[in-house]
Amino acid sequence: MFILRLERAAQQAAGAVNAVALLGVSLLCGVWYALSPDTRLFPDSGSGVVAVLYLGIVTTALSNYLQTVAQRVVSAERAAVVFALDPVYGALFAATWLGERIGSQGLIGAGVIVFAAMLSNWGVVTRIKKGKDGSASGSGSDEKQ
Repeated sequence: MFILRLERAAQQAAGAVNAVALLGVSLLCGVWYALSPDTRLFPDSGSGVVAVLYLGIVTTALSNYLQTVAQRVVSAERAAVVFALDPVYGALFAATWLGERIGSQGLIGAGVIVFAAMLSNWGVVTRIKKGKDGSASGSGSDEKQ
């Protein structure tokens, strides 16, 4: 639902949409932090501070902003497929950069996700080839095949 609403909202004000999303994330994280019994106010080391800053700036603020900007030109359906593949990207990056091993269940799961993404795009490709999406790319002459 968020991706569908973001597609329309991103056309007007990407920065404002991103600011509201980050405010919501910040408030919810603050509540979670306040209710957690074993939290400390600050990380114990410099690497902990770097990790917190990286998680806040790069993986939250920057990625949300880039999603908002990208959804000006990418349909919600295509964006949903990209996000559905996140676990596959994560596993591949972990295997490549961290040396983690992907077991048989992970490979099967990745295969199912990739297959589902391909299957969801199959209808889009078929409609484009047949000219049923309203674009000028198909002439309708392929419908007899």
